[in-house]
Amino acid sequence: MVKLEEAVLLGTGTSGGIPNTCCLTDPERKCKTCLLSQEFTVHEDDGKVWYNPNKRRNTSCLLRIRADDNSIKNILIDTGKTFYEGTMEWFSKYNFRRIDAVILTHGHADAILGLDDLRQWTIGGENKVQEYIPIYLSQETMDVVSHSFPYLVNKTLASGGGDISQLRFNVIDINQPFYVEGIEIIPLPVHHGVFKDQPFICLGFRVDNFSYISDCVKIPETTFNLIKGSSVIILDALRYNSHKSHFSVDESLNELINLEPSNTCYLTGMAHYLEHEQLSKELAENTKLKDAGITVKVAYDGLRIPF
Repeated sequence: MVKLEEAVLLGTGTSGGIPNTCCLTDPERKCKTCLLSQEFTVHEDDGKVWYNPNKRRNTSCLLRIRADDNSIKNILIDTGKTFYEGTMEWFSKYNFRRIDAVILTHGHADAILGLDDLRQWTIGGENKVQEYIPIYLSQETMDVVSHSFPYLVNKTLASGGGDISQLRFNVIDINQPFYVEGIEIIPLPVHHGVFKDQPFICLGFRVDNFSYISDCVKIPETTFNLIKGSSVIILDALRYNSHKSHFSVDESLNELINLEPSNTCYLTGMAHYLEHEQLSKELAENTKLKDAGITVKVAYDGLRIPF
């Protein structure tokens, strides 16, 4: 049976990423999170210097699917501005290679600007990794991609002699499940701010009992019901204060308590207002979470979640 075997977080930060260059060059050196992001951190599992939890790239998640033939398929959620840098680190460290499909949450820069970098997988003659990469996205995101990367959608618009990504776009119905590499993926439409006086729709995704929502300020009731029953949920939490397009920490925790997940959940999409160790301590001491019997941790780049 096809099943989700592992989720790997390639990025857990906000659109600008962490550190912020202006924080690093501030003569008063006030931003604790950005300054700490420059220090080495020892991985608790094997003693190697593998990550610094305060260094965060754009939110992105790699779904590792166990296929019927026992092979592993890699389905990537989002290719943002830091996609290239993230794959250089985590694909090489974890010995990942192929990208069997990409699914996109929305058309913002931190979700799509790495599409051009996918060409590394589809060029190189006999040495290329694969012929093409399927892309799954909403019609609204397709419209943005067509405007931002016309040459990726229509290769006759490519100029010069440069190689381009070989991509095959598949527009999905955001209100219907779809299948990628034999596994069902359920779109989770959520509100990510307002555009032209209407909610701006961003997609999360549910695969088996895992739900991933990286950019969200409101979960509609119909989507809440689709998420309900997930054992592991990764949910947006930008900062302590409220924001017009992202959950705050408390808002995210309240949603998780109401969703009643059975296993450890994680916060993602954190800005530099949230320092990893401090927030981790606060979550461990949170009485509302204890009373609800729910464990929530702070995600970090490179985190592997087995299923």
